[in-house]
Amino acid sequence: MRCIIIVVFTLIGMSFQMSTTPHHTIASNHHRTTHEPNEQIRVTFTYDSHTQQMVIHQGHNCYVFALSEQEKTDVHTDDGLAQLEAKLLPMIFAGNLTHIDHRTADIHLKRICGTSQIYLMAQYNCYNKCFNHFQ
Repeated sequence: MRCIIIVVFTLIGMSFQMSTTPHHTIASNHHRTTHEPNEQIRVTFTYDSHTQQMVIHQGHNCYVFALSEQEKTDVHTDDGLAQLEAKLLPMIFAGNLTHIDHRTADIHLKRICGTSQIYLMAQYNCYNKCFNHFQ
């Protein structure tokens, strides 16, 4: 019985000591040479099934691309989507953009783009499919 009491007090003492001993974490910043902030750009690719257009949303801008019949099929596979993304992204920087007024944009594109500026890519002219015209 005396051994059990000693073991119990020893365990209680050990747990008390463990809970009151401060833990030290040593962090080293030796691998950093500057205090440069991280930089990132967020780009979202969305296939709008209603208009059958590909939309690239980056920052405060939305870029709309009409797709060929083959691309409309390819967009539903992982490889096809990845190839389409790689093909369309450089086109944003190549120019040929047409700014579109939000009031004339299709409701589905407005939902994807929110309050961002909407640009139509000239190489993929989808003006009649993508936008409603007020008479």
